[in-house]
Amino acid sequence: RERVSSGINAEYGEDSVVVRLVCQLEHLRRKHYYGCIYCGTDIINSSNLISMSTDSPFFVNPNGNTFETITAYSVCNTRSSDAEPTEKDSWFPGYAWTFLVCWRCNSHL
Repeated sequence: RERVSSGINAEYGEDSVVVRLVCQLEHLRRKHYYGCIYCGTDIINSSNLISMSTDSPFFVNPNGNTFETITAYSVCNTRSSDAEPTEKDSWFPGYAWTFLVCWRCNSHL
C-alpha cells in the first residue's frame, strides 16, 4: 500500500477512508491505465473507473474465494471468454454473464 504524508496519517489514522481515498487519488494521478497483471496490456483508463459501492471492494464468492473488484464504464484490449454465458452466481438475478480475458495473453480478468 502506498503511503501519504505523515501529517495526513497522524490526523486521520492509517485505516481512515480519507487516507485510502488520498492514496487512490495519488495513484490515479501517476498511472492512467490499469493493465493485465500477466502481460501488462492496458485494460482500463483510470478516467473510466466508477464507484458502485461505499463498502469495501472485496467480495467472497460462493466457493469461498476472496477477490477485489473495480468497475469501469468501458475497457479496451479485451474479449469475452469462450465459455457459455451463465445465470449461475450472477449479481443480477435473471441475467447471464461471462468473464473477460486479455486479448493479448488470454488471461482471465
